[in-house]
Amino acid sequence: MTTDGVRYARVGETSIAYRVLGEEGPYFLDITGPAPGLLWAEHPLTRRHWYQRISRFARPVVFDVQGSGRSDPLSSGIAASVEHQAEQAIAVLTSAGIEHAYLGGWDAGGAAAVTVAAQRPDLVAGLVLVNAYARTLVDDDYPWGVDRSTLDRYLHARRDRHGTGFLLDLLAPSVAHDPEVREFWVDYEQQISSPAQAMALSRIAETLDVRPLLPHVRAPTLVIQSADDAFFGPEHGRYLAAHIPGARLVEVPGRDHLLLWESGEAATAEIETFVTGVRPAARAERVLLAVLFVDLVGSTERAREFGDRRWRRVLDEFERVSSEEIARFRGRLVKNTGDGALATFGSASDAIDCAVAMRRVVREFGLETHSGIHVGDVERRGDDIGGTTVNIASRVMGAATGGEVLVTSTARDAAAGSGTRFVAAGEHALKGLPDPLQLHRVDHGHDPGIRDP
Repeated sequence: MTTDGVRYARVGETSIAYRVLGEEGPYFLDITGPAPGLLWAEHPLTRRHWYQRISRFARPVVFDVQGSGRSDPLSSGIAASVEHQAEQAIAVLTSAGIEHAYLGGWDAGGAAAVTVAAQRPDLVAGLVLVNAYARTLVDDDYPWGVDRSTLDRYLHARRDRHGTGFLLDLLAPSVAHDPEVREFWVDYEQQISSPAQAMALSRIAETLDVRPLLPHVRAPTLVIQSADDAFFGPEHGRYLAAHIPGARLVEVPGRDHLLLWESGEAATAEIETFVTGVRPAARAERVLLAVLFVDLVGSTERAREFGDRRWRRVLDEFERVSSEEIARFRGRLVKNTGDGALATFGSASDAIDCAVAMRRVVREFGLETHSGIHVGDVERRGDDIGGTTVNIASRVMGAATGGEVLVTSTARDAAAGSGTRFVAAGEHALKGLPDPLQLHRVDHGHDPGIRDP
């Protein structure tokens, strides 16, 4: 995803900072309400969870609403308004020379997107409303709105607790205790604006009411709503979908109001389908893991020796102890392979200790294992895994003789400092790999029992 430099649109004497991202596809203007869009697009944590996904099929356009980020501040005593933010969105499209775009409206930004769609239908290819709402305050025919005293408490908290990260608990409870996300969020709150500007931005809620405009929206509309939204209830999204002609409602699972982490992939898949008309193929999640393959040695011969019934009991017992040992060393059993097992671990040392422990337990049955371990990116495909790392671990196991735990150099290096001792096992030409790999054997004296897992 490439990024154009910061440009400025003008609304009267006010400068609005914006950027155009991506290289191809239809334009997708993201209206993020009180949040500065440029910061979302530039920070790696939020960029990879939203804008990199959007840029697969569209060209995101982001801007900082007045009072936030790199745009001009709001004048003293002036609160943000839906109408003014809609003007800013139109100004950004005009400045960028964009004649037709999809509009994405988050939270209060949804009301600004609705306003643009109703007033300037010529600019709007389609409308995407994400956990948005037609009105903030409760009304006789809008009972799920918030009461005035609740809104006042929130507005004062936006000023008095600004920069503490308190909004994360409200907007994204699924990651509220994630240290990386919280560190980002505290910094993000501090970069939005000053406390006074943050309060002025949030005061958009006092007058936000686009209910009269909803029947006038003619653009195709997708409404995405968190099914158990903990900040604003799901009734808001359902109301929008019911009152915009032809709108389609999609409820995604989760409590987060901010759809980045909990259901971001599901939401962007729905947006991609809406924009392109084609549902994207499921994409495998890639994570860094230690992969362990373990197998019983000589299983064909032992099965013939034991007989079918006794061998079945042996395999059942092997599956039981495999599951127990993998869990004991904080791993995940991906699947049993008949006379073996495939598991993943968060660290190479846990994978090694598990393999050695399984070898010791299986020897009590009069049997022997051989194991292979590699560390690298793994593709998660539902409950299964795949990718080059998995293939290499399987080949490494195949190179191991009875009782051996073989690891790649990557796995050995990842276990540095764990106390595990290794013996060089030479280079091995493994099937399917262009070059030989240097393998290492876990020293037979290594005993994970001395380390409390």
